[in-house]
Amino acid sequence: MRHIHFFLVLAFAAALVAAIITPHQVGETTQRTEAEAQRNAAESAKAEVSKQRLVAEKAKVTAAEQRDLGEQTSDAASTAAREAGQQTILAEEQRTIVQSRELAASAITKSQFDPGVGVLLATEAVKVNHTPQLARAVLRGHARAV
Repeated sequence: MRHIHFFLVLAFAAALVAAIITPHQVGETTQRTEAEAQRNAAESAKAEVSKQRLVAEKAKVTAAEQRDLGEQTSDAASTAAREAGQQTILAEEQRTIVQSRELAASAITKSQFDPGVGVLLATEAVKVNHTPQLARAVLRGHARAV
């Protein structure tokens, strides 16, 4: 009976130790599981931050490329506008030269029949655009008128 009593005490002690140790082990296991879950969440968050950083860097590069393209387009538009302005000036100069030459030709033709009209036309031609041809036409018209 002593043996049974001893075994019962021993079994009770083992059960008591198991009851004390098991919750402790369960608590540690739970803490480890929670810590592992937090570590995993932190790693996932870190990976997401890295991914977002890459997306932001790509967006920054794209924005810089778009800005450069916009500046190039603006420069091209400015150059085209300057060129158009120069072409407009050139066309206006050509128009006045043509108009002046037409008046000079008319002045020469009219001065043969009416020197006064020829001189007036030559004078108008000089007002539009002074060229050496016009100067000769005016002088010729004056010479005939006199």
